[in-house]
Amino acid sequence: MEVAMKPIRMLLLLSISTLALVGCHPPLKISTTTLPVAHPGKEYRETLSATGGSGERSWSLASGTLPRGLSLDSFSGNLSGFPVEEGSSTFTVKVTDEAVPQGIDTKTFTLAVEFSSDTEVVSGSNSSSIQAACDALKNTGGGVYLPAGDYIFTNKVTVYANTTIAGAGILENVCVQETSAWSDTPPEWSGRSRCYSVDGDLKLFETKGDGITFAHVMVEGASTNPHNDTYKGNGIHVTDSHRFKMVNCEVTGHVMGLVLRNSKKAVVEDSYFHHNLRKALGYGICVFGPTMSQGGGRVIIRDCEFMMNRHGIASNSPDTWWAALRCYFHDNDPVTNQAAVDTHPQGGGTLRYYLADCTFENTRPTSFRDGFGSILRNKFQSSCGWWYSSMIKVGIPEHNGNYVDSTFHDSYIADNKNKSSRSLFSTRSYNYSNTWWKPKRRVPVYSAFLGGKKFKSSLWKPIKTNPRPVVGEVYLTKEGTKTRTRQILSGKVYTVNAMLLDPQGRKNLESMTVYFAPMEYWDGSFSPKKSYSTTVDIAGKGVEAGWDSRTGDWRATPSDLSIVKKGNDRYHVKFDVVIPGDLDLSVAHRLVAFAWDKDNHCSLHYWDPYEITVR
Repeated sequence: MEVAMKPIRMLLLLSISTLALVGCHPPLKISTTTLPVAHPGKEYRETLSATGGSGERSWSLASGTLPRGLSLDSFSGNLSGFPVEEGSSTFTVKVTDEAVPQGIDTKTFTLAVEFSSDTEVVSGSNSSSIQAACDALKNTGGGVYLPAGDYIFTNKVTVYANTTIAGAGILENVCVQETSAWSDTPPEWSGRSRCYSVDGDLKLFETKGDGITFAHVMVEGASTNPHNDTYKGNGIHVTDSHRFKMVNCEVTGHVMGLVLRNSKKAVVEDSYFHHNLRKALGYGICVFGPTMSQGGGRVIIRDCEFMMNRHGIASNSPDTWWAALRCYFHDNDPVTNQAAVDTHPQGGGTLRYYLADCTFENTRPTSFRDGFGSILRNKFQSSCGWWYSSMIKVGIPEHNGNYVDSTFHDSYIADNKNKSSRSLFSTRSYNYSNTWWKPKRRVPVYSAFLGGKKFKSSLWKPIKTNPRPVVGEVYLTKEGTKTRTRQILSGKVYTVNAMLLDPQGRKNLESMTVYFAPMEYWDGSFSPKKSYSTTVDIAGKGVEAGWDSRTGDWRATPSDLSIVKKGNDRYHVKFDVVIPGDLDLSVAHRLVAFAWDKDNHCSLHYWDPYEITVR
């Protein structure tokens, strides 16, 4: 039956392609007529629409300029950002498609940027003036707009629910890599709203409530002495405040620049954290719970730059989940010589991380003492070898000389580029008996996979073992290609790629299920009742039809399945799916997956923090 179906599918695709060649489709035309007014101090989001055409569309700016602070997404046509000044901009947008000949349409828009009635424009130049603006919005939320200039802080400012603190400048060249290991061309402001203090012990901002945003502001403390181990002096302290967002900000000179304490669904992007140096802490971003061993924060950090912090990102607590995507870590703090990315051992074995597509230069890169996750496609430049003996270090289960029950486990490390002369991965044994006369030396690692092979120490046994499989990575490619994509058209065929591993060997893998799941930002959870899923029988080598639990229907999917051996312990599983045509396009979607072995052991669930845009 399968042999008979494939020619039919090929014939249908051929017929559709033939129709496209002769132009049997409505002409491509931009259908959006006007754009709503944008407001300084408030996020703007409007999607341009078009009708007709064929295949994927691409949007671009044909002429003119967008209001400062806004950008146009080439795939979705989404016009978004935080406008930083009043005015009016006239510009022409262009949309093209994949038809032959190519469809093209243009349209000119005028977008006005005006202050709204729920935006407080700060008139003074100190923390009291900013606090007064926040107090005026305490019960309603809205925008607090800081005109360009300097704002001296003598007291902390409390920001309330659904309030945006927005400045008047643009921080440019974030994540632009240096030309050499010792060059220094930091991001620069075009216009600047600078909040600063001369008191090294002062906390500048704290939050009370959910939905708080900081955009286009500089938050500068006075902590410049790396030998000072005082625990005071934070930049922005976010406690039990969910859906926090930071966009295009600079945070410097603090004991902890941004604290995310027991705060979920946070997003930090396009921001610069540097010279947060104090001896005992000195964190750019700190993610943890109400205590080191309780609760946790959850955050996606993307397209951010970290320089001269004791730790760029530090994390602990068992309910902490973080992802760092496309970030740039460079120029180590020479006094403390600590890792740019550090997980403390108080994660209870459940702390979760995802480190992908980042660049490390002239710094000691990473140290993991607890947790599980994926470390993928990172670049470790040659200058990192000056600072430490390995790029990914798994440390011993101690904190400040005290034993903490912690392990590095169920982790997948693959496709990283190590240009240093040092090793990519290292760990060392630990005496778990705490006696010198009868030592029990073990390595604090189990079920960690370097590419397609499980890590094994040649000298010491792991402290624990667990037979469950590991889902290392799941991603989409365009059908028939190796091109990865996170921008998809509903109703079209895409290939799901999954890297599955088993500590007992790849032949012990039984099945897997992949969910195409909607999520608001990201909090590490999803609802199967609102997801589209496909199950693969690895042992039986078959693909079940996709199950749409939103409607209770089975959705047919092509049964093209490929299972490729990739090392002793890994399978690369590929199968085709049709993305449903009735998805909710207003929310982000992500890939979530589970795997089972032949003894019915289930993996910890895999989540991909990259958003998938559906059109």
